[in-house]
Amino acid sequence: MNRFFAIAAAVLMLSGCAAMRMTPEQEARQKQLVEEKIQNQKFTISVDRMLPMRGAARNIQGYSLQVDGNHLISYLPFFGVAYDAPYGGGKGLNFEADILEYSDTVDKDSHVIQLLVDNEEDVYFYSVTIFDNGNASVYVKGRKREQISYTGHLETPELFAK
Repeated sequence: MNRFFAIAAAVLMLSGCAAMRMTPEQEARQKQLVEEKIQNQKFTISVDRMLPMRGAARNIQGYSLQVDGNHLISYLPFFGVAYDAPYGGGKGLNFEADILEYSDTVDKDSHVIQLLVDNEEDVYFYSVTIFDNGNASVYVKGRKREQISYTGHLETPELFAK
């Protein structure tokens, strides 16, 4: 009976993967959208997995990191050690701030974007890697908080718009 459920689960996962495949035209369009959004410094990363330094990785929903020109909107959960935090925990990684430094390094199949922001609680370094296929990883390090990483994807709703 357990073997049946394992086979059924495998078939469902494989059929789900087949439904998510993109055509070569969609892949080329995805790469173009990634380039455009990064060049315009206007993009949103939807995060779906959190990887704290301590404890297990966790799947998450509804969180994002948005860059809009020289402005950052960070809406990310934080689990870890805060070395010096305001009473009640403070804002954590939920804040809006102007970007002090921005750099984009192009690799073979990705862009590595490094950001430095400052709010009234801390100074944060963000390293965002966005791959040509839209997958993304986010690394955050604050002076007063332990580092944390996230994975997710670049929002490209226009890819499937009719």
